[in-house]
Amino acid sequence: MARVALQSNNVAEARGYLNSALAIKGDFAAALFLLSQLEVREGNVAEAIQRTEQLALIAPNDVGVLFQLALLYYQKQDFGNSRLAFERVILLNPSYSNARYFLGLIYDLVGMNAEAIVQFERIQGLNPDNEEVRMILENLRAKSNALNRISPPQKSPEQREEPPINEVYDEVPTGLEY
Repeated sequence: MARVALQSNNVAEARGYLNSALAIKGDFAAALFLLSQLEVREGNVAEAIQRTEQLALIAPNDVGVLFQLALLYYQKQDFGNSRLAFERVILLNPSYSNARYFLGLIYDLVGMNAEAIVQFERIQGLNPDNEEVRMILENLRAKSNALNRISPPQKSPEQREEPPINEVYDEVPTGLEY
């Protein structure tokens, strides 16, 4: 019912349905995830993080949930927690290029240039035709900011509608939604 309410742009009604579902079953993963997405949509990143953290406790090995949590931390510029969550994602799924992408950006931000290069080389191995990754590697090898000449003019990676990398999976990752 919450999904139908959201499709009708009735956010208050959707929130009511989700909160009712969580009052009955506090660990209802689908409701927590949708409520987290609703909070993101409303610009409530702190609340979205709290809901996604709850979800990560319920599903600690769900790479989709962990990726979303890591990305929310990244958007909040909590790079320490973001780094830990992205590292967990690639531990669970070494081929998750978008997790490696953001982890590489974090490494670059905190001065871990060699580690950033390792991440982007791995991405390039999985996505050899990706021009943005090639440019990032050029930047990193020249000791320049990873996103030099990339963002702007493009939106920064966490603000884009589509993920920076088209994933190539050895197996389909778990997750409620990308």
